Amino acid sequence: MATARTAFNKKLEEVHSLLNGQLGTPEQLVGGHLTVPESERVALEFTNVVNTMEAMAAESSQIFNFFTLGRAEEAGERMATMDRKFAEVNVALSALSAQVSALQGSRFNEQLLLAAKLRRLEFVIAGCIVLMLLGAILYGHRIWRQVEVIAREEEALYDRSNAGQSWGRAS
Repeated sequence: MATARTAFNKKLEEVHSLLNGQLGTPEQLVGGHLTVPESERVALEFTNVVNTMEAMAAESSQIFNFFTLGRAEEAGERMATMDRKFAEVNVALSALSAQVSALQGSRFNEQLLLAAKLRRLEFVIAGCIVLMLLGAILYGHRIWRQVEVIAREEEALYDRSNAGQSWGRAS
């Protein structure tokens, strides 16, 4: 009996250390920033899990004490109580899990909405880039036409000046 009690106490200490620090803050449980009411709800559920676990552990200690004292009948009665406490722990864990899952689902939906907004913004930016390219092309085409007109005018001037020089030589 002493070996079972020692093993149980060791496991109980492991669970206590896990509950009292290794699981982290409500934000770490959910995986993101929480508002104050959300954090309080998760902390409340977490506290409920810890309290029900401690009540179950207290019952188990009483059971071991009754067995140690040779009072098996009373230990059996406490076992039924411990089973109820175990069911309460499961209910508390389920409530905590549901709370965390709901918050994670909410965060996921918020991220999906943000991604959709960013996608729309990307399309707007892409449209602006296309408009800038079209503007640059049209401006380049306009400058090309002006250069072409200037080149024709210069060519005409050159042709006239050459014609005038050749007319002057012919006379």
